[in-house]
Formats: sequence, C-alpha cells, structure tokens
Amino acid sequence: MAVLLGELEWLEKPLVGETTDPEWEKEVIASYGMMPAVLRRVASVPWARRAYFDLSRAGTKALSTGQSELAGFVTAQENACRYCYGIARTRMRMLGFTEEMVDRIENNARLAEADPEERELVKFCRNLARSKPRPSRAAREALESVGYSQLQTVELAWVTASASFCNRVSTLLAVPPELEMERSAPKQNLWSSLKAWLPGAAAPKPPPLGYPPPTATGMLGELVAVLQDSPGAAVLEATVKAAFEKTTLRRRTVCLMFAVVSHTLGSSFCAKASAEMLAAEGFSRSDLDEVLSTLASRSLDDVESRLLPWARDTVWLPEQPKRIQERTRPLQSLGDQALIEAVTVAALANSCVRLAMLLE
Repeated sequence: MAVLLGELEWLEKPLVGETTDPEWEKEVIASYGMMPAVLRRVASVPWARRAYFDLSRAGTKALSTGQSELAGFVTAQENACRYCYGIARTRMRMLGFTEEMVDRIENNARLAEADPEERELVKFCRNLARSKPRPSRAAREALESVGYSQLQTVELAWVTASASFCNRVSTLLAVPPELEMERSAPKQNLWSSLKAWLPGAAAPKPPPLGYPPPTATGMLGELVAVLQDSPGAAVLEATVKAAFEKTTLRRRTVCLMFAVVSHTLGSSFCAKASAEMLAAEGFSRSDLDEVLSTLASRSLDDVESRLLPWARDTVWLPEQPKRIQERTRPLQSLGDQALIEAVTVAALANSCVRLAMLLE
C-alpha cells in the first residue's frame, strides 16, 4: 500500500546544487508562474532540464483536466515522490477536488462508491506506476470497457509514464518539497465531487512546445508512433534523441542503462532496441548477456560498473524514498552533471519501458 504524504522519509540535503540561469527561469516562469525547485537543481544540464520541463507540461489531446491530474496524483503517490506528491495533491485541491475525494484516493480506499471510469483510471495508473508486473492488454481493455477511447487509454499510459519520469528525477536527487506552495492550497473547494472533473470533454490544448512533428523513426520509433497525434509523441521522440546524443555519458552507457531497466521489467520491445543499439556500439551480445545476468563484466568501465546496479534499483522505488536516495548519494562523486544525466537517463528508461506496455 502506498505511503501517505506525511509518512514519507526524505533526505534533508539535496544531492545536487542549484544553478541560476535567468533566461531559463524566464521561460519557466512564463509557463508556470513560478520557478520550481527541481528545475533549478537540473538547470546546469540543458537537455535534462528541457526533458523535465517538457515532459511535465506536454499535455494531452483526449483526456480532461481532471483525468490528467488524477493520473499524475496517483502516480506520484505510488512512486512515493515527496516532491511531486505534494505538488499533485495541492494542484488537485486548487482545481476543485474535495478534501474527502483526495483523502479517499490517498488512503487507497476500494473506491466502491466511485464511478466505474474513475475506479478503472486509478487502478490502471497505480498498477502501471508500480509495474509488478506491468499491466497487460487486459488492463487496457478494462479501461475501454467503461468508456475510455483508445487514445484516452494511450494518453493515460503517457501521463503515468511522464509523471513517473518527473517522480524519479525529483526523488533520486532528493529535491526539497515545495512547502510554500503546498501551504497555499485552498481549504475550501468549488466542486463537491470528482465527477465534476470527469465530463468526458478534452482538456484545453496546452501551448505548443515548439517541436517539429514526430517522425517515429530512430530509437524507440514504434513507441513514439503508438502515441499517435498526442502532444506527447513529439516530446518523447526529442527527449529520447537528446538522451543518446546530448549527454556527456558514453552512448554505450546510456544503452546499457536502458538494457538493464528493460530486462528488469521484462520489456521485449525495449530490450531488443537496446541490444541493437549496443551492437552498433560494438558491445557484443555475450557481454550484454553477462551484464544482464550479473550487472558486472570486465567489458564495463568504472562509471558503468557503478551505474548499472543502481539503475536496476531505480526500477521499483521503495515505499520510503530515503532508501533509494541513500543508494544514490555515493554517485555524487561523479559530479553534478554526470549525476543529473544518470538520473535523467534512468528516469527516462523507466518511463519508456512502462509505456511500452502499449506494444506488448
């Protein structure tokens, strides 16, 4: 059972420092009206900060505001992210979810009195975030049986995957919670039930993010294609490309991290894509098999030897986030940039593998 907000244990000191970039902050504030602490923590790595910023605001085409917010809230709670969980809970209250409704979902109630579409949404997002095991085709069919369209089902998976990305980055870096924002949430709300936020109408389209139309080619192109014409397709394609081309980590290291996460979660699609990229990098199949079975190999360099066991540990976040933060802390010796990049790659790999359930 997921831990409640006030029960989460969190490192007192974040694992990376803040970076001030006036132009970057101007862009963020224009979109959010504030500068989230997490975006200052990753600001020193342009591709990583762009990934977090855009995955958190890509929006959806077919989901209502309430559906998206509820999916993000459930995901943050399941992933035990104190930073995102607090923000998600606050946003729900600001949008009009009643305290009773938020508490009911937060306490993992059976939701027997809830509408079928609400109940299936919570179940699907919670199970996909947990992925023990990842939901199967039957989970998608259950959503569609209560009225969700195919695109809505795809976008619920996307919201869960993108929220999981943000959860992992915030958690693994031990970003301090936005306590001031949490305290500002209203105590009284304008709506008396969640049903008011599940009208079936699509949410307003978010401002365009400036990406070209996705090509659905390259690494994980089929996964981009499954998002159809959802705003997330272009963001995912650009983010995956940046992870392999703009990081200072070795391209082989990124591939190996994806391979370990794919193997751990049992994604045949992502495992195949990772193996093909590693082969192109000259990393043999026998060496890859050794890595996947032992998380070690004489073929690995020092950074890879440290990152791969840790990457596996990021797959299923513990109920108490402080535990994975303590396992991440030794990686501070790599320096802020390498740590931010490693965290971003691990978060992206976890999200892509979860999203790949739409193909498997």
